[in-house]
Amino acid sequence: MELSSSLVYFNIVPVRVRCDDREILVNAFLDQGSSTTLCDQRLLEVLNVPSKEITFGLTTVGATQRMKVKGQGWQGYLWNLLRTNLLICPML
Repeated sequence: MELSSSLVYFNIVPVRVRCDDREILVNAFLDQGSSTTLCDQRLLEVLNVPSKEITFGLTTVGATQRMKVKGQGWQGYLWNLLRTNLLICPML
């Protein structure tokens, strides 16, 4: 299999994640085709965030079937580094 020499760029930006009085700086992958916000389980553990188990549907580009995926729903806030833009992440 031959690898393409084309460059691929991902939208990755530093953001502050806050829940209650805990805050952490992380790198976020911005997916313009996504309809929800996801994070790694380790972030919830570091922030000691209360969460609840949820099941959601996941469809990828070109997929013929929708997958059911289990995860954790949580509520928190995301800011850019200058704290000029805020995204509220509601509990799903």
